[in-house]
Amino acid sequence: MKNETSLNHETPPEAKPLLGEVYSLEHAKTLAIIKKCKIRHRFYTDDEFIEYKNSDWVTEDGYVLPKGYFESMSGEWLQGWSVHCN
Repeated sequence: MKNETSLNHETPPEAKPLLGEVYSLEHAKTLAIIKKCKIRHRFYTDDEFIEYKNSDWVTEDGYVLPKGYFESMSGEWLQGWSVHCN
């Protein structure tokens, strides 16, 4: 069983990763849906997120991702995801 990490109070809520873990794409998506959190890949900048809203995956600026967006990912994009909860 993994220990939960303590989070610095100076860290903005949108930047707090869930348990400080790195997940596979599918695991991150599942956690994002269940816990109503945002996900970010390690290649994204600090202000880029994807969240699940109204049965769609939406970027931080409101762009609705195409239905096949995640299915087209391969290689390094299948790992390296973090989950961020407010």
